[in-house]
Amino acid sequence: MRKNVGPADMTMDDPFDAQTNVDRRVFLVGCPRSGTTILQRCISSHSRVTSFPETDFFAKLIGRRKGLALARINRIGGDRSRRAWGKMEQVFGGYGFPDELSNCRSLAETVGKYTAFLDSIACSRGCDRWLEKTPRHFRYVDLIARLVPSSVFVHVVRDGRAVVGSIVDRAICYPERFGSERDAVQAAGLWNEAIQRTAERVRRSDDLIVHYEEFVERPDNALRDICKKIGVEYEPEMVSGQPDGKITESGESWKDSVHLGVVNMKDKFDEVLAENERHLVSRVLDWSTYRHLQNLRGSRERTT
Repeated sequence: MRKNVGPADMTMDDPFDAQTNVDRRVFLVGCPRSGTTILQRCISSHSRVTSFPETDFFAKLIGRRKGLALARINRIGGDRSRRAWGKMEQVFGGYGFPDELSNCRSLAETVGKYTAFLDSIACSRGCDRWLEKTPRHFRYVDLIARLVPSSVFVHVVRDGRAVVGSIVDRAICYPERFGSERDAVQAAGLWNEAIQRTAERVRRSDDLIVHYEEFVERPDNALRDICKKIGVEYEPEMVSGQPDGKITESGESWKDSVHLGVVNMKDKFDEVLAENERHLVSRVLDWSTYRHLQNLRGSRERTT
């Protein structure tokens, strides 16, 4: 049994410069509200895999257009390093990250410190693999693949109507935190961006795609594929999803449904969207790319 410890329990003198035996670093990505948290719960229930709450590290560190341009020349803009490590302090509260981390302007060096820190946490928990789940990191997969050694990517894809319905429902239920996400067309655009990035990535890589609907119907099949991908033996206990480590932050009550286990959550599309919104969203969603990803899974299964 793994020891459920946090950064305060780590015995390494320098967790940013320690030699560890971490063999795989798994990034779970996809459009928010696609089922990434329940899949994270199942994967991190494996005896050799640990995980943590969303770090949002690359989104904080890089941002969008300007940040991506700077990343190409190994630079970090403005105070983004401070924001990224500030989020890490929030996730791994009580550790006390040194100030020099926030002042670093080298992207490669900063990502190296981030990787080493997560490695040290995995080592302290007796694991040789860790899983980081920040859905919007789908925007940075190519960069992560270049800077994080032995990185593996699992993309979660879910029907766009269910995703849009869930995003809008969360905005309605938690307006102070997610009120800006009430626009259903904007949510559809986010889903389009996520599946298009996934399609671009899998055309030139061997990243793994997990279709949410298939996962909830036969979770053991999807988890076997993931275990094979990350080089571990499948453990049946993964289906029940009981990770030793904490994977959500306090106050994230919109994720409470993951404690129900692997269940097909109610589709909120018809419930929270007006008829005119449903028609508009259905026209905006990129069904062509979605069908391509479904067919791609079938073709890969026939060749394996």
